[in-house]
Amino acid sequence: MMSDFYEFALLFHINLDISNEEKNTLSYIVQGQGFNLSSKSINPCFSESAYTTTLPSGIPMVVVPAWHAFLRDGHSEFEDYLPGSFGSSFSEDRLAARQIIHEDSFFNVWYDFGPWLAKVSLTAGLVGYYRNLEDESIEKTNLIYFKDGHMIERSNQNFQSINNFLQNLEAILSEE
Repeated sequence: MMSDFYEFALLFHINLDISNEEKNTLSYIVQGQGFNLSSKSINPCFSESAYTTTLPSGIPMVVVPAWHAFLRDGHSEFEDYLPGSFGSSFSEDRLAARQIIHEDSFFNVWYDFGPWLAKVSLTAGLVGYYRNLEDESIEKTNLIYFKDGHMIERSNQNFQSINNFLQNLEAILSEE
């Protein structure tokens, strides 16, 4: 049985008064920059660190937890079949991302990461969505809202809300 992939998108401004560690963590997740993240975790999601293991063949392999690259630019062959831009950007205190993510990577990170993002967000209202690429129906899209530091997910009620969101996101990602 083949695994599913998810289209995932976010667009919001971060709170200007978040800690440098929180900003550095977001920068690291998006840009992969080598920040010295402290050993004290700002979220349980970030408590795992990379480690090296040796394969049975004797070759060392670095194992990187899913959160390390959750929003990092990568390329998925599925992007070629969907309209619009993909990628991630964290600049001018604004996070913009549209990715194709394997279901395991998405769900292993999202339910810890999403609520943390809601707490550091200045933006309230619709901030993103995710959907299984296998679902043809737009009604099966999960919309992501932030309100008062909390994350709320709702099934799609209005196709136009996703179109408007994607137009705003496209304007930002196409600049990058």
